[in-house]
Amino acid sequence: MHQDLSGWRDVGSCRDRDPNFFHPLGKGRAALRQTEVAKMICRACPSREPCLAFALTTGQELGVWGGTSPEERRLLRGGGRRSQVAS
Repeated sequence: MHQDLSGWRDVGSCRDRDPNFFHPLGKGRAALRQTEVAKMICRACPSREPCLAFALTTGQELGVWGGTSPEERRLLRGGGRRSQVAS
């Protein structure tokens, strides 16, 4: 059954923020802090669940979606860490 995800962006806590804020660059201290702040914003968001569902359904590999980092979404999908060598 297809879940109706329409309208969740219109009420999301991120709607009036710069989208780049939810896509930190790099792995340094500033990027990690930015990720944590973005996740805090998501925790109080009324659209957290449909946002996360969208990210998982569409395979979003970058940025914070539904209060999760890319690594957390890989774990939710059962992917673990990305392999460096293709099988």
